[in-house]
Amino acid sequence: MMEMEKVRLEQADAQFIGFFHAKTGFNILDLVESMGLTEEEWLIIKKDYTSIPEKESKEIDEYFDNIGGVR
Repeated sequence: MMEMEKVRLEQADAQFIGFFHAKTGFNILDLVESMGLTEEEWLIIKKDYTSIPEKESKEIDEYFDNIGGVR
């Protein structure tokens, strides 16, 4: 399999995971915890990707603030 095909399949898999996660009623913080997202990773995502709505972005910021984030 070519590298580009692998990347596209991984992206599709991530989208399916997100869809089913949302469909079962979990919220953004449940997703952050289940991914094991670190604050450092979050800061990169927050800076480089604009697809996260401001409300959810603030929720994630507050989550890391509450667990003793480094910001």
